[in-house]
Amino acid sequence: MWVYAMGVPNAKENEMTRTNEMTTDLRNLPAGTLVVSTLDGEPGRVVEACTQNRSRTKATSYVVLTNDGREIWDVADIVLPPND
Repeated sequence: MWVYAMGVPNAKENEMTRTNEMTTDLRNLPAGTLVVSTLDGEPGRVVEACTQNRSRTKATSYVVLTNDGREIWDVADIVLPPND
């Protein structure tokens, strides 16, 4: 039984790896897109995708140009500002 339990993901692992609708929408942002950091509220513009998933279809982090220079932001730390 112990060997079987090792390969079965528990609820905590499922919650940590589950992507929400907002995260999947942010996986293919074009260069020049205005984004805001959820960590400190700093605005920036996407320069390019920094890292991608194994199949290279979705970005997992972006190079973002801010007032302080270029930074690497994870997709989980990015939100799109509302359109006015």
